[in-house]
Amino acid sequence: MALSEQRINELLVRDHERIRTTLEQVESMSDEAIGPYFDELCRELVHHETAEELTLYPAFKEHVAGADSIADAVSAEQDKAEARLAELAAEDRTNPAFRQSLAVFRSLVIEHTGHEERALLKVLETHASFDDLVEIGRRYEAALGAASQDQQLDADAVLRIDHRDALRDAMRQAVARAVGASRH
Repeated sequence: MALSEQRINELLVRDHERIRTTLEQVESMSDEAIGPYFDELCRELVHHETAEELTLYPAFKEHVAGADSIADAVSAEQDKAEARLAELAAEDRTNPAFRQSLAVFRSLVIEHTGHEERALLKVLETHASFDDLVEIGRRYEAALGAASQDQQLDADAVLRIDHRDALRDAMRQAVARAVGASRH
């Protein structure tokens, strides 16, 4: 897979917008149609969150002195949204309460992505060089590329802890390969 020359902030803002749009689309679907699209949303969110965990947060801590508390707070928000996603995946999608839960989840995601863009990406952009931002972007893309084997999994499967651990390991290996390739 050829990796782009985009900076991490460009990639994440693009992905955040796609996630917000996908959430809006899922919310507008009928109960009968929502299943596969909700599964896709879960896959996309799990892949995105895991890639951030492996690339963005460590890079932020590396480039911004004393930034651990900021990164940890944004990571805790992400953990809260992830737990809510698991609860949402377990709900009956034909129950009207699912729609209410989905709206609450969407609000959490919008709040989190906005906070991440303001608190992490803007600050990182002022502390890391252009080349560093591109390298972090390559690592992020490599991590996402490692998740391509998940494309057929449903929400329940992609949210299982054992699967998340295996996914995290595959993404870590892909990031390590990307780091090694950029040093040659």
